[in-house]
Amino acid sequence: MLSAIILSGGKSVRYFKNTGIRKQFANFRGKPLIYHTINSLLSVCDDIIISVQTVDDIHEVNSIVNTYFNNDSRIRIIKDKLIHEQNLGPLEGIMTCIEYVKNDICIVSPVDTPFVNKYIIDNKLYDNIDGLRTFIDNKGYITALNFIYSRDKLDSKALYSLICKKLDLKLNPRITDIFLLFKNVELLSFNSSLVNPFVNINNSELMEEINNIKDDLFVEYKIDKIIKIKNRLNYCEELDNMNLDAFKDWKNTMIFDKLRRDFERE
Repeated sequence: MLSAIILSGGKSVRYFKNTGIRKQFANFRGKPLIYHTINSLLSVCDDIIISVQTVDDIHEVNSIVNTYFNNDSRIRIIKDKLIHEQNLGPLEGIMTCIEYVKNDICIVSPVDTPFVNKYIIDNKLYDNIDGLRTFIDNKGYITALNFIYSRDKLDSKALYSLICKKLDLKLNPRITDIFLLFKNVELLSFNSSLVNPFVNINNSELMEEINNIKDDLFVEYKIDKIIKIKNRLNYCEELDNMNLDAFKDWKNTMIFDKLRRDFERE
């Protein structure tokens, strides 16, 4: 079986502004949005960790778990821990929850991508993981919050050290910093004009639009290319050789040379 981390600690500012409801608790097909994320993962996961930001969130998510999943013991709710007294958003949730993962393979998912986990599970994209696997959607964007990793290949102490170094340098830590800690990274690229299962719901209009999408539209959504990065010390060269829009923002902010020197010393 697998583990899963569901990132549900966001404030949903855009969604809340228009509706007065945070999106993880908003109605989607007759149930709270978070229900669908949990439910899809339970088919292959016997260990689900839900990241939340406040004590009130714990109570609200726990009520949903009790109502819809009969207080299932496979589901745990964990409050995010601040790093250096700073709120780092979803990265904070990931760094908190990785300490609680029980199984060898873990799926990481934001709460607002109701179709992506079904797509991952239906196509068994969690098989044969030897590092980290993430995705580039059909528009060329890296889906940094949706990834699958092998627990024994992630050194949580090294991740914490990397984040602290970036904070000391007055740099903003990013989810993609996690990729630097894996020797083997796979990026699955998709090529399809159909609906993108990786789309995340940021507003009520999109929620209504996605609510009417049929699951079978994703049947023809296929992997177009697999990009493999096998050596973390050569990330700069490998990414510089890839003319991918998905990496432009990442490349411009990572300060690769310093990170490479740090890794070489370690």
